[in-house]
Amino acid sequence: MSGKLPTGRFVIVQNMQDATAIIVRHLANPGSPIDRIYPMDMFRLEATRVMGLEGKMTDSDLHILLTHLARDEAAIAYNDHAVKFRGPEEALPNLTDQDVTIASLKALVADLHEQIAILSAHTASLSEKAKQAVVNKHRTAALAALKSKKLNEDVLRRRAESLSQLEEVYSKIEQAADQVAMVRVLEGSTSVLRNLYKDTGGLEKVEDVVGKLREETSKVDEVGGFLQAVGQDNALVHDDALDEELEGMLQDAEAQEKKQKALHTHKQHAELETIGKVPSEEPTEKGDVTPISTEEVTKTLKRVSLNEGQLVTNRSSSLHTAEAATLPNTEAAG
Repeated sequence: MSGKLPTGRFVIVQNMQDATAIIVRHLANPGSPIDRIYPMDMFRLEATRVMGLEGKMTDSDLHILLTHLARDEAAIAYNDHAVKFRGPEEALPNLTDQDVTIASLKALVADLHEQIAILSAHTASLSEKAKQAVVNKHRTAALAALKSKKLNEDVLRRRAESLSQLEEVYSKIEQAADQVAMVRVLEGSTSVLRNLYKDTGGLEKVEDVVGKLREETSKVDEVGGFLQAVGQDNALVHDDALDEELEGMLQDAEAQEKKQKALHTHKQHAELETIGKVPSEEPTEKGDVTPISTEEVTKTLKRVSLNEGQLVTNRSSSLHTAEAATLPNTEAAG
């Protein structure tokens, strides 16, 4: 091998793939089947526009694009007159004589639009020319311009009428194509419904299944009701046990509280015993109490001291009795 490339024309595959992706995204209309059909000249113009190219696409570039789209991408079917993109419901595109006729109709409508635009511009130019001739007082030139304008307006009117008829025909074809697609969908839907009905096994099988379902459902409901009743019984027993336990706890707490009160009372009595005996009965008469002077009471209280949280007295219990009896007399004297 010499290592030299053979003489010929080459294409960068990545560039070709990018270009075809843009064309398919913009021109492969997923809507009406009529919109996916293009006359060859219209396809060339639209492909040039969507790719943002300046000028007209060459015949060589057009041939490469068409070959890649049809052979490698299976996105179109084409001949010398028309290009048809593959629809969403199609495995492979197929170009029929009917498609070629529709493409020819679209090409004729587009050509009439172009002719009408040119004739309209020419009519406006002739009208301006006649006005200028009148201003310049050129009668003959003005008449010639008006005559040409009249003829041009007649041609324009006929072209507009033809365009209106063709657009009406195109609208009917588009409507019929949509109806065909709808009929196909309805036909497929009918087949699906028929097969699904067969899968159900008929009305008798459905009634049998529904009856068995109701029977099993009633059994489940019965079991559920029984289990619920058992759960309620268990819940009642459990609540009674809780009530008994709570009552016992309350009784224990009440007994403990009484015990604490008794201990507290006993403790208070013991503390008082450390100071002196508590009189069992209050004196009924003033003569039962031996009066003690205030000075002696004061001296006795000074001898009382605090020892480890408890009061200890160094005086005998008889002094305490005398003190308790004397304090009211002292207050009365004061």
